[in-house]
Amino acid sequence: MPGWPKSYFRTQDLMRIRVGCELSFDLPQITPMIATLNVHFSRVPELERPDYLTTNPSVPIEGYRDSFGNWCNRLVAPSGHFSLGTDAIIRDSGMPDPVNLNALQHQVENLPAETILFLLGSRYCETDVCPTRRNGSLETAHLVGRGCRLSATSCTIT
Repeated sequence: MPGWPKSYFRTQDLMRIRVGCELSFDLPQITPMIATLNVHFSRVPELERPDYLTTNPSVPIEGYRDSFGNWCNRLVAPSGHFSLGTDAIIRDSGMPDPVNLNALQHQVENLPAETILFLLGSRYCETDVCPTRRNGSLETAHLVGRGCRLSATSCTIT
């Protein structure tokens, strides 16, 4: 980051970041759930303690990995008040992930079949617009750009 002292980004200095969540529900009936709330398996060695999913009231939880390597927890929540969550501390350098702003964007028809899975639309949000902040309010802007710049545009809210 321009203007920040180099010592701020020393990789030998690890930050301890508390990660986790608590979600509470008032459910009118028993509700099957799949919760994907754990730290990605690639970062598990940096956890100071496991980020187990806990529930209140306690229910049986079945864990599995999805096709992206995410840890998923399958459970059936009872009717009434129900909460679930995780709590952990992870060690991190604080360094941003490396970015190649010159990465190329290939035509979809030229991509290997195994990459198409990563291009599927989201069932949670519009896929042809990008939320952005301007003058303190959330707006939407159509995606423009190529390669890594397009990806960065679709993931950044300022």
